[in-house]
Amino acid sequence: MNSDTEKLLSLVDTTQMHEYQRNALRFSLSNPLSYQALDMGLGKTFIALKWAEAILHYKAIPGVLVITPLRAAYTTWPLEKEKWAPKLTHTIIHGTQKVRRLNERVDLFFMNWEGIPWLFENLKRYWKSTGRIPFRALVIDEASMLKSPRTKRFKTMRKLRDIFPKWSIFLSATPTPKSLLDLWSQYYILDGGKRLGTAYGRFQTTYFFQIDNQGFYWGLKDGAQREILDSIKDITYRLPAHDYVKMPKKIDNEIKLFLPTKIFKIYKELEKNFFIKFDDTSVEIRSRAALSMKLRQVIQGAIYTDKEGSYEILHKVKIDALKEIMETAAGQGILCAIQFRFELDMIQKAFPDTPYIAKGIPAKLATQHITNWNKGEIPLLVCHPASLSHGVNLQTGSHIILWLGVTWSPEQYTQLIGRLYRQGQTKTVIVHHLIMQGTVDTAILKSQQVRNANQSTVLQYLNEYRKEQGL
Repeated sequence: MNSDTEKLLSLVDTTQMHEYQRNALRFSLSNPLSYQALDMGLGKTFIALKWAEAILHYKAIPGVLVITPLRAAYTTWPLEKEKWAPKLTHTIIHGTQKVRRLNERVDLFFMNWEGIPWLFENLKRYWKSTGRIPFRALVIDEASMLKSPRTKRFKTMRKLRDIFPKWSIFLSATPTPKSLLDLWSQYYILDGGKRLGTAYGRFQTTYFFQIDNQGFYWGLKDGAQREILDSIKDITYRLPAHDYVKMPKKIDNEIKLFLPTKIFKIYKELEKNFFIKFDDTSVEIRSRAALSMKLRQVIQGAIYTDKEGSYEILHKVKIDALKEIMETAAGQGILCAIQFRFELDMIQKAFPDTPYIAKGIPAKLATQHITNWNKGEIPLLVCHPASLSHGVNLQTGSHIILWLGVTWSPEQYTQLIGRLYRQGQTKTVIVHHLIMQGTVDTAILKSQQVRNANQSTVLQYLNEYRKEQGL
């Protein structure tokens, strides 16, 4: 450890940190650009706050921008800051007062991902009027949300990255949610292309080969995985939870269900002919992607019949299964993941006033739901995994997850389970999956098992490198 790192470490109180957390902090203070690939529950937020505290005081940086999911901006980060770095000041750049909050002289600026385009435009105005930038260091929470170079989010961050030429720390437990292709855009924003190149297309063709004619599927070339991971391992710190935290067991439970005979015939007809007609309603499908979506609707209990959101209820098999699980849970909280709005309607008809967190829910109300959940006051909390899969601590509220409908997204799947299965959980975590036999449900669950195995291989390699280097 060099003298500069020692000075930085001496500026913060690390007495409450575990040794593995101090080592992770030491790594990021020694490497101005770093990626903390720590398992959920190992304290990524804690480490990042201590990192910010050190560089703010020693490097005379005006402020640190923390980009994080909206729920975490309002809950996780402010609460963790008060606990671990109470002397730091903060603001949340969100809502109608964004411009005023951008002008505040504080240490930490918490901002959600959706605000990045707004931030880029307003920083240009801010610079012209003040001649300064309010922050010169960057924390990217849940960095895997940058995994696609085609998104507006990535393209705007590409323009913003020059503001943070010296200090950046990226955080994620799932850096490769789908494949190693997901790494390029994250590391490009981190190091400007130094390690994985400045062009995504070149990275793609160098290390991967095209499987299909449309270019949707790519396979790894021989030896490519090791080459890619060797390129990034010097700025990547990997900590697996099982090495440092004694975790309770996690039980994956597949509950096998069956569609009613009449509905199963409708499902098979739709699967075969891309068209079904029932009662006075007909539905025609024009693409395989749309077909997959419609088939999943049938599995979950209804089918949308127009663009306005009207739907026809087909069965209540999964709702009936939820009722049984609620009875056996005997008041213990159940975190229930859904895929479609009609599922929420059906659940709230069975269990009136059930709280939920999904797109469109005000941040203040979502925060209240999270608080009540962690107090053990909510027996059933419904969520869409896209709205609750990152940056929220729910482990004190209960230990039961129910996938009413399993998501195709491996990142959402892993992250949502990680809301309960993380450090601080004291009970065996039970993950129920309601799987309709003879349908696409079985393929979705199998895909999650395969993808999680692939990501584990990548993270294991980075962990072995860290141990070899004595980090």
